[in-house]
Amino acid sequence: MTDTRHYTSEQLRRAIDDVYASSLNTSLLAWSAAQRLQDDLEREDEIEPGGGGDRVAAQAEFDGKILKVTAWDVLPRMNTIQASLLRLYWMGGVVQSIRKLKVPVAFDRALCIIEVHAPQGAGWDVDNRSIHFIINALRVAKVVPGDEWDKLSLLLLGGESDKENSRTEITVMKHPKNIVELLAGTVQEIE
Repeated sequence: MTDTRHYTSEQLRRAIDDVYASSLNTSLLAWSAAQRLQDDLEREDEIEPGGGGDRVAAQAEFDGKILKVTAWDVLPRMNTIQASLLRLYWMGGVVQSIRKLKVPVAFDRALCIIEVHAPQGAGWDVDNRSIHFIINALRVAKVVPGDEWDKLSLLLLGGESDKENSRTEITVMKHPKNIVELLAGTVQEIE
């Protein structure tokens, strides 16, 4: 065991960041390899399409007004992992779960609420999460016509930590007329 008393707090933080990035990259590489194998087996008719499991453990529900996607993973920090692997994993999984609904889900202008339920209660910076993969997935799935400011607003929340059931919950709804007043409790009407 290494004696950490001789390291600065900055050196320890960098070491922890390196371990985090390395473990997540390894996990995504393993997922990618399994996905390629599944795709090959499907192409060769060895297994039924989708028979090997979902690309990401995500599930979507739509009640006609509110789209809710639950991804059974926590959005990683930005700039720590290969973007191509994250794009395949997050965008592919979220888009796939929405398309499985078999009903069109589209908003001209939407409010997207992303709530991250991390496995531990340690703090995390809201500006350090890779939320753009979710936003781009909503655009690709045609839930929103684009991800420009006049088509999509975003609210990022930290939910209660959940060691046994860490997840990212994505809720999309029609954009309220005046979101500030709505959140302040002075307006109850949605556009």
